[in-house]
Amino acid sequence: GRRQWVAQCAHGPVEGNRGRRLCFLYQLRQRKGAGNRRQRQGGLCDSLEIDLDYHNALSDSHACAMIIKKIFSIIVLIMFSCIYSFAQKTQYETQQFKLYETSLDLFNKKKYQSAAEKFSTYKNFYPTNEKASNAEIYSALCAIKLFRKNADKSLIEVSEKYPGHILNNITYLELSEFYYLKRKWVNALEYFEKINTNDFSEETKTAIKFKKAYSYFSIEKYKPASTAFYELKNIE
Repeated sequence: GRRQWVAQCAHGPVEGNRGRRLCFLYQLRQRKGAGNRRQRQGGLCDSLEIDLDYHNALSDSHACAMIIKKIFSIIVLIMFSCIYSFAQKTQYETQQFKLYETSLDLFNKKKYQSAAEKFSTYKNFYPTNEKASNAEIYSALCAIKLFRKNADKSLIEVSEKYPGHILNNITYLELSEFYYLKRKWVNALEYFEKINTNDFSEETKTAIKFKKAYSYFSIEKYKPASTAFYELKNIE
């Protein structure tokens, strides 16, 4: 069969016209395959800027060695680039975390001026970060703590900008306290009524109830005032 003729052709001369034709086709295919391999090798050498002499076996071997060396160098470079990019990303995330934690620590220590500056920096540097909204709200909280001009309006705007935000309960508390100190009873009551007292300590809850009762009393709404004062009476 054809496979037998091809096998014979690969190992030596064959007899008969049909055998010679098959042998010729086999040799032609072998030369074509070798040409394609040389073409691919030549194209790779050109891409990697490696000199190749097709008629020199030593040059061919040297070219193969250089191809392997250059490909290895490219792989190593890619690996180092990935490691460097990962290290940069980690450093970037660490800087974000440290800046936010420093800002929050200053706020909790009631250093509102310094905290406001840090939160503002965080918001400007990392505007797409998930904690950017926290930073914006804390900045507004710092402003109202410092009694800055129009701080209440800024805090209202930011709370409306992020409806349902986890920090909004704190903004309602701060707004109610701000208006209570200003003796703006109606405004104070608006935000006292929005507060979910379950988020606060028992001491804070008691303070909220008293101030809300007093605000009602101050605008002569005696029924809700007496109800609130009665609740306070039962607190031990």
